[in-house]
Amino acid sequence: MSFYLPSIQKFRAALPTLLGVVLLLGLFLSPSEREGMNWLIITLFLLALFLALGKRRHELVLLGKEAKGHRKILEEYSTEMFDQMIGFTSGALIMSYSLYTSLADNSYMMLTIPFAIHGLFRYLFLVHAKNFGGETEMIFNINCFNPKNPGQK
Repeated sequence: MSFYLPSIQKFRAALPTLLGVVLLLGLFLSPSEREGMNWLIITLFLLALFLALGKRRHELVLLGKEAKGHRKILEEYSTEMFDQMIGFTSGALIMSYSLYTSLADNSYMMLTIPFAIHGLFRYLFLVHAKNFGGETEMIFNINCFNPKNPGQK
């Protein structure tokens, strides 16, 4: 049984529109509410950057020496550099999400921080140990948490 979203392409196309709606709603919020919204936007940006870096790292590892022919810019990067960028981005992502939850009206939002950290660590485990990360939409696949074969649908 899989929770794979077949319309992930539609979601990707709608993402800029959703971000625009979030920004537009920010115009109608009070200054204190807007501060929390700013941290949400930063968190979403860092999450997108985190997933993109994981995807590029996977591409570099998967293609090996042939990566230069596939995407010219990959010849200038190494897995160590991607690991450092992912480490920096994940730390910034955890901090921005923590600030976002601390500014929420509901103080129980901070209880979600350990689950968000676990999600990041699980994705990093799948990227590094299981050679997973090429298709970030597989995060929504329940079988990606299968320790035997994380990429199985």
